Formats: sequence, structure tokens, C-alpha cells
Amino acid sequence: MLEAFTRSRKRRAIAAPKFYFFDCGIPNTILGRTLSPKTPEFGKAFEHFLFLETVAAMRYDGRIVKLNYWRSASGYEVDLLINEHTAVEFKTGPIHIQDTRPILALQEEIPLKNKWMVGLEKQVRLLENGVEVLPWKEYLARPQHLG
Repeated sequence: MLEAFTRSRKRRAIAAPKFYFFDCGIPNTILGRTLSPKTPEFGKAFEHFLFLETVAAMRYDGRIVKLNYWRSASGYEVDLLINEHTAVEFKTGPIHIQDTRPILALQEEIPLKNKWMVGLEKQVRLLENGVEVLPWKEYLARPQHLG
């Protein structure tokens, strides 16, 4: 279970938690779903996988880390907030600057040390607004930066 981050100054935050199975294949098997790229189900499985890998890396290192997600009542959502200073958004499609709006909205609420969009991109790049785009393998190679 991933608790919502609700300490917001400007926007009303949604407080409902998110639930993740230990194995992201379980819900797909139960529901009889197959994962095709460019579908919402693929995106959810990608987010699920990266969340579980993040948790595993932190536990392996023995670090105590606070993990949350953030969703505003107006619909902005950041998939993962690490120690209240690193915002991570997972995305399976091409990443454009407009995709960073949720992270920038969260930054209006709290100061962020890292702002990352993680996806299927091939190279690390820095957007004009300071959000870093990371290939998912690069993200997983950075566990020391997550806490």
C-alpha cells in the first residue's frame, strides 16, 4: 500500500492510498488481461513494476525511506514521492514538456530536490523546466540517489 501525500498549501490533495500487489502479474492473470504496448494496462503494469523495483532496491540497501504518491483534487498526480523531496512520474509514451505539469504542480506545494520523468526513452535528457527524463534502466541504476 502506498499512502497519499496530503500536506499541500495550494491544492486540496486526495488522501486515498494506492494498492500494489507484490507480483504485478497476479492482477493481470486474475483479470485475464494481456499487456499490449500503448495500452492503459501496459502503463499501469509499467508503473507497478517500477514501484516494486524501487521498494526492493531500498530494502536491499537497508534504507528507511518514506514513499508516497500525490494526487490533487484537480486531477494532477505524481506516481511516487520519495522522502518528500524526489518526485517521480512513470510514463510509457513519448515524454513531452506538458507531461511534467503534475510534477511542477507538486513543486508549488513543497520544495523538490529531484524531478524525474521515467519512461521508455533511450537517453537521459534535461527539459527546459528542470525536469530530468530518465530511461527506466537508468532510473533503476540510481538507487543511491533515491533516498
